[in-house]
Amino acid sequence: MRRGLIWIVGALVAGAVAWSAGWFIGRSAVTDRIATAAQELDARGWTLTIGSQSVGGFPLDYVVELTDVGLIQGDTGMLVRVPKAVIRRGEGEMLHADLPDGATIDLPQSTARVQADPSLPPVYRVRLTGEGIAMRVPEADPAARGELLATSAALTLEQEYRGHQMAADFAEARLSWEPDADAIDLTAGSIAVRSSGQTDGGPRVALTISAEQAELGYVSDAAFGAELRELLYASGAGAMELGYRMDTLMVEMDVTDDPQGMDGQYRIRSGAAEGLIGVTSGLLDIEAGTGVNTWTWQGPEQPAVTLTAAETSLRIAGPLSPTTTPQPGQLRVAVTDLTADDAFWAAFDPGTALARDPADLNVAIDGTVRLMARIDLLPPSIAPPYEISNLMIEEVALQALGATARATGDVEILQPVVVPTGQISVEASGVRAVAADLREAGLISPEMITTLNAILEVFARPGDGEDAWVTEVEMGQEGLRVNGQPLQ
Repeated sequence: MRRGLIWIVGALVAGAVAWSAGWFIGRSAVTDRIATAAQELDARGWTLTIGSQSVGGFPLDYVVELTDVGLIQGDTGMLVRVPKAVIRRGEGEMLHADLPDGATIDLPQSTARVQADPSLPPVYRVRLTGEGIAMRVPEADPAARGELLATSAALTLEQEYRGHQMAADFAEARLSWEPDADAIDLTAGSIAVRSSGQTDGGPRVALTISAEQAELGYVSDAAFGAELRELLYASGAGAMELGYRMDTLMVEMDVTDDPQGMDGQYRIRSGAAEGLIGVTSGLLDIEAGTGVNTWTWQGPEQPAVTLTAAETSLRIAGPLSPTTTPQPGQLRVAVTDLTADDAFWAAFDPGTALARDPADLNVAIDGTVRLMARIDLLPPSIAPPYEISNLMIEEVALQALGATARATGDVEILQPVVVPTGQISVEASGVRAVAADLREAGLISPEMITTLNAILEVFARPGDGEDAWVTEVEMGQEGLRVNGQPLQ
């Protein structure tokens, strides 16, 4: 029995020695794998630097601790710094890296942008801090894809951006990426982006944009940096899409010290907001829509007033890059069932002179547009130089306060002399009735009623029905004609 016990103890000791030897051999393989990962990153245009590394976790696992980690993207010069990363094997053949001290990201600006706008710093630094920050990458190919997770996180821009400081907070966030496909996805239980500051000669503004249950997705044929700028601003080949969806969207803006006297609190709340921003070889296409929308404004020592719309939508399409020939453009705006609360009517119409009917707005305009310069190289004080060659007004319609107005038309604009040719038709009803109601509410003067009647007499003719009006405007080389009469 004694001899058997010695054999058992000996076997255990031999097994422990063999296990330990195997663990230490495996540790060398882990170190080699880090070097291989650096080579794989280099093949994709990233340079990995490590201040120090150690392998622990004996005897049951391997835990790698890296300090002063740097990742440099060759095309853009973007630098990611990680003070400390603790890496271990996770589920599904993934490596799990805890980042207890967060990270910083340096975003260099192109020389052309800094020359065009000297207020831009050469490098923006974004700092990431929070709780539960971790990264997951495939063990077989860490550079192929990955995801960043956080229970709660904050992104802070350390430099001012045109007089404003910016930061963002995230809760239950997941950011995933796939470099070879130039794809990025972000989901978060909540997001809040904050900006505060004052530009030269302007008001002091504190802005917060927040969302619940947000999803954002980005995919592009072009890599970040010069290739993406060529796609966006120089008609480079390929396409880029940025989509978003969120259960609720809130915009809050506090304005003070406004030279125009527009101090106050502005609030917009939207339900079920979603949209898509796309660029294909320099052509921009934006689509956005929301469910119920509320707009609230409250001035100093004034009650808050609120407008509510059942639904809103927007589409903008046109060139984002300069071209030698005009490109197709489009504008669509729709606001449905716009109503005001009692505080609004108490402020503007306490005597209930105005009709409380819900208002509708619909704008549908097509055209051809030419952009004449790269907008990414223009200083912010200079408006983009556009030339509009054609406007097809499918409809611009407004229904509000018991009145209606609708315009259609087709106008060619001869460039560069800017001579319009074509026609615009306008139909309206209830105009005089609304003017009388506005006069009763004290919002316009008797002189304005007289001016309106004179305008109707000169520029409109009676239409079908009571208080209905029609105007036909024709434009040509010889000038304007209104309802067949030349305008002197």
